[in-house]
Amino acid sequence: MLFRAGSSHLGFVAGRYRNGAFSDRYTDVLRCAERTFTAYAPACSCGWRGPLFPATDAGHLRCRRVLVHQHLAQVTKECTPRPRPARRRVAVA
Repeated sequence: MLFRAGSSHLGFVAGRYRNGAFSDRYTDVLRCAERTFTAYAPACSCGWRGPLFPATDAGHLRCRRVLVHQHLAQVTKECTPRPRPARRRVAVA
C-alpha cells in the first residue's frame, strides 16, 4: 500500500499477470519473481486503475508518481471541505 485516503482509498501498484488479471493490494510486486508480471499499473481499492507501465523498477516508480499526482490529488481535492461563507452579525438594538 502506498497511500491511504479515508476509508475507501488504498493506493498500490498492481502487477498484470500473463493472463491479463491484476494482482491485489496485498501483493508486493517488487518481491515477486522476475517475469511474474508483464506490466505494472497504479491502482486503488476504489476501483480506479491508471495506465500500464513496463514491469521494471522505473515502471514501478512511474506508477507511484501517477498515483500521487493524478488519483491522490483528485481524491484529496474531493475530500477537502469547502470554506463556509462568513456569517453576518446582525446588531440588535
